[in-house]
Amino acid sequence: MVDQALTIKFILELCGLLLVGILVSVVTKVYYREVKTRELHLSYFTTPINNVLLILTLLIPAIIALATSLFKSDPEEDYSTLLATVAALFFVLIVAFWLTFALLRKGSGKEIVTIEIPKDIHYIAAMGMMYALMLMGLFYGTAYFLFELPSATKQSTAVTLSPSVVLNKPPLKMDLSRGDVERLWGEPSTYDSLSRRFEYDSQGSKIYLEFDRDWKLAKIQEIRKESVHEGK
Repeated sequence: MVDQALTIKFILELCGLLLVGILVSVVTKVYYREVKTRELHLSYFTTPINNVLLILTLLIPAIIALATSLFKSDPEEDYSTLLATVAALFFVLIVAFWLTFALLRKGSGKEIVTIEIPKDIHYIAAMGMMYALMLMGLFYGTAYFLFELPSATKQSTAVTLSPSVVLNKPPLKMDLSRGDVERLWGEPSTYDSLSRRFEYDSQGSKIYLEFDRDWKLAKIQEIRKESVHEGK
C-alpha cells in the first residue's frame, strides 16, 4: 500500500487538494476586503463543524475498510484515488479540530464570538476550506467508484475447459499484463507478436490468449485439438 502513495497520480491528486485550499484562501481574502467587525453566535461555526465530524466518523472507517479489503484481494491494482479520498477527509478532520479549539479559545466561554475582518479572516477561510476539501474528497471517491472500482473488482476469469483437458495452471483474469501471464503460465508454445496472441498446449486442447495494444489480456479461448484437425 505504501507504493500506492508514491505514485505520480497520488501526488498530483494531493496537489489538487493543495490548490483548492489556496484558492479558497485567496477568494476569502478578496471577498472580505472591507474592514468590519461581526458578532456571530458560536453555533454559526459549531453546528456545521459537528455535522462534518459526524459525516467523517462514518466515511473514513468505511473507506479505509474498503481500501484494505481491495488491496488484500488484489495488491497490483491502482488505489491512489481511493487513498487521495482518505487524505482529503483527514485534512477536513484536521481543519475541523483546529477550528473547534481555536474558536473556543477566542470565545473564552462566551456564546458570541467577535470576528474582526480582515484580522480574523482565517476563521472564515478555514470554514470554506473545510467544505471545499470535503467536496474534493467526495469528488475523488465518486470518480473512483464510477471509473476505477469496476476494473479493480473484476472477478478473475478462469479458463473454462472441457473435462478431458488437463491444465495445471492458476486461473487468469482480464487485464493481466504479458509479464504476469508468463509468470503464471510460463512461456507459450508459440506466439505471434503482430496479432499479440499466445498459444498454450494442453491435453486434448489448445489455449489461445489474446492481448490488446497495451499487452493486456483481452480474450481467452480454448479449441479442442479434434476441431483443429477437422478444420485442416
